Amino acid sequence: MQVSRPGYSPSCLLMNTEFPDKPSSFIIPAARELEPCLHGSLDGLCGLYAIINAIRIAAFGYRLDTHHTNHALFTAGIAKLEEFGSIADCVGDGMNKTEFRALTKHLCRKASNLKIKLRYHALPVRVPDSERQHNISATLTSGLPVLINLEHKFHYSVVTGFTPCTLTLFDSFGYTRTNIRPDRYSCAIMIMGRSTSSRE
Repeated sequence: MQVSRPGYSPSCLLMNTEFPDKPSSFIIPAARELEPCLHGSLDGLCGLYAIINAIRIAAFGYRLDTHHTNHALFTAGIAKLEEFGSIADCVGDGMNKTEFRALTKHLCRKASNLKIKLRYHALPVRVPDSERQHNISATLTSGLPVLINLEHKFHYSVVTGFTPCTLTLFDSFGYTRTNIRPDRYSCAIMIMGRSTSSRE
C-alpha cells in the first residue's frame, strides 16, 4: 500500500542536485530486518505505534525489540495518553502534535536502559524545501529514523529511507512510501540512541 503515486516534481531532484554528497536512495538497515508493529483499522493510535516503531529502529542491536518491551511501551503510552484527557478521544480521533511530541519524549525516556539512552529532537520544518529535505536525508543516512505527520492523511508514520521522489515508510498501517514534497508532511522528529557502554 502506498500513500501517493510518485510523479515528476522539481523536488524529486533536490537531494541529488542541491546536495550531491548524499546518495540518491537509502534505507536504514534495521528497517530491512524488522517488521512494523501494526495498529487496528478502527483506532486512532497511529501516533503511539509510530513512536514505538521508531524506537525499535533507533535501538536496533540493543535487544530492546521484544514483545515484552514493546508491550511495556504501549502500556506506558496509553497511561500517558490518559493524562492528556479523554483516552476515548485519543483512541477515536488520534492526538495533536503537542501531545505527540510529549508522548515521544516520554516513551524515549521509558525505553532508555543501561545499554542505550534514547532521546528525541525536532527537526526544523519552517525552512526552505531543499534544507528540509536535506535535514531528513542526513538524519536517515546517520541511521536515525524520523517521525512525521502525513498532512493529507492526518497519520503519524516513521521514515526510514528515501528515493529521489519518495520517502520510505516503516508504517503501522501498511503504507510503504509517500511523495517527497514537503507539503505532504510535517512535525519531523528524529529519535536518537546513544550507547552508554563507556559508563559501564
